[in-house]
Amino acid sequence: GRDGLAIVRRLLHDAVGHLRAGGALVFEFGLGQQDDISRLIEATDGFTVTGFRLDLQGIPRTAIATRT
Repeated sequence: GRDGLAIVRRLLHDAVGHLRAGGALVFEFGLGQQDDISRLIEATDGFTVTGFRLDLQGIPRTAIATRT
């Protein structure tokens, strides 16, 4: 997609039906996408942002979304 997040939108949409409440979806994203990823997770019914993990250089690289 234009913003490089089409696959993330699809992943979030599809994962909602495959996780129980409390289940976690963990995925890696690109440099500088943390704010966009956070907004996408929060905008997806059934998920909330649990956190982000940093890579070895201290850059946010992995998102953790929890099924509500």
